[in-house]
Amino acid sequence: MLRLYICSGGDDKPLKYLPIFHAADLAVITKQDLARAVGFDSASAPRNIQAVSPDLHIITFSVKSGQGIKEWLQVLVHNDGLSRSQ
Repeated sequence: MLRLYICSGGDDKPLKYLPIFHAADLAVITKQDLARAVGFDSASAPRNIQAVSPDLHIITFSVKSGQGIKEWLQVLVHNDGLSRSQ
C-alpha cells in the first residue's frame, strides 16, 4: 500500500494515524517545496514515520526542485518498495 503524505498536512500525521502508516509499504512525502511555507518540519516527518513503521521506505518528493523524482520513477517502473502488497 502506498501512503502519500502531503507537507501541508503537518509533520505529526504519522503519530496521529498509526494504522495507516503501519500498514503502508511505501510513504511518499509530497510537495516538499511547500515545507517551509506551511511550517512542515522536514527532519521530524521521516523520524515520525520511522517511529511508527521502522522498515517503511520513504521518498521525499518535489516536482519543483526535482527531489525524489528518479527514486519515484524507479518505484513506478519496477514496483520497488511495494513487495508486501504483491
